[in-house]
Amino acid sequence: MTHTLKHLFAAFAAILLLGGCASVEVADYAADRPLLDLRQYFSGRVEGWGMFQDRSGKVLKRFHVVIDAKWQGDTGTLDERFTWSDGEGGGNPPRRVWTLRDTGGGRFTGTAGDVVGEALGEVSGNALRWRYVLALNVD
Repeated sequence: MTHTLKHLFAAFAAILLLGGCASVEVADYAADRPLLDLRQYFSGRVEGWGMFQDRSGKVLKRFHVVIDAKWQGDTGTLDERFTWSDGEGGGNPPRRVWTLRDTGGGRFTGTAGDVVGEALGEVSGNALRWRYVLALNVD
């Protein structure tokens, strides 16, 4: 590893460690209503808006996403199409297709072309915790 890469890795590990100490558990929302039914929520067309921020909180870019979602048995497909505020996404994909699997007990797994490994999800009450590593281009 290069010197810079070692420092970047060490800083990233420290952030994850500190974030883990202060994290909120999805089970904290178990009593909250209405209950989130992920299969029902991601059925048909869903729209979303989001943003990327730097560590100081400055918004770097915004996006709008249209998701076409369907389920067959315990497997769901989310076909996401992004529109980026900078017109191109800075090299980030205009489309991502997720394959979700309902593994029971409010737990889900997911894969997509630019996701490193497998995403893990857990639903409790009206909340979803969705954890994954995304291979994004960052300016």
